[in-house]
Amino acid sequence: APLSFDGHLLFFGTGNICYNGDPTYASGLVALRLNGTPAWHLQFANPFLDDDTGGGLLVIGTVGFVPNKNGKFYAIDLRRGTLRWVRKLTDADGFGSFGTASTDGTRILISLGYARDPRNTQPPVAGAYGGGIDAFDRGGKLLWQMHTTFPIEGYAAIANDLSFVVADGSLLA
Repeated sequence: APLSFDGHLLFFGTGNICYNGDPTYASGLVALRLNGTPAWHLQFANPFLDDDTGGGLLVIGTVGFVPNKNGKFYAIDLRRGTLRWVRKLTDADGFGSFGTASTDGTRILISLGYARDPRNTQPPVAGAYGGGIDAFDRGGKLLWQMHTTFPIEGYAAIANDLSFVVADGSLLA
């Protein structure tokens, strides 16, 4: 995951451990002091499942926002290392979000991986495997959603009340 810095701590997401080692820091978020010692860590998912925290942490003041491939989006108090809120993005555990959230200062946009587990053997309904963008306010209220045919692996850029994202083979605004 990309590194983030709030002026005090360095943050990075972690993946699953894929074996029977020490799962302490797996599938979550780690905060390091500048001397390299851990300040705190949160584990978001089962460390033995493919639930990586692949997106970077969006820092707004003392709150951080980060998705996990478990299909959830987290708001974290960065000073205490505690959850403020959690929102469900998708039921597709292991295929959730791996983008980095973006903001215009008011709205927080997060890209979605798969809306449904692509390993499902039933034929998909049009767009059933798709992704999209969810927009939240800083308190976690869902403001709007945009659905796409295919998952979005990047993030949305925001300028002048428009968000831009590459999805479905096009640049969408």
